[in-house]
Amino acid sequence: MMKKIQRGLFPSVVCGLFSTMMLPGCIGNGTAGGNEVSVDSIPMDTTVYLDEANTESPKCQIKINFKYLKSVDKNDSLTQVINQVLEDAFSSAHAGAASPRAFVSSIKESLAG
Repeated sequence: MMKKIQRGLFPSVVCGLFSTMMLPGCIGNGTAGGNEVSVDSIPMDTTVYLDEANTESPKCQIKINFKYLKSVDKNDSLTQVINQVLEDAFSSAHAGAASPRAFVSSIKESLAG
């Protein structure tokens, strides 16, 4: 039984090494497509007071740097879906904003008000 395993093991190892050398897989520096995507960000810095009328009251400084994908192609549906998921994850009340800038502005208004 052991001799059968040893006889079958050597050809398997040789075939594996040979196929690894002869079939290297993906080579070259080719790109899949011309869809360029970049990451854009909108910084938000605001201070919220416990009592809006009294600036001496306790305050909280809030800094948010909202990052989203910005695609060159207007028909890039994947970028739109990812950005929509980001907006939904932060707050469903602000998810209907027309753009990422409007989304961040609506968050800032809700924090300050």
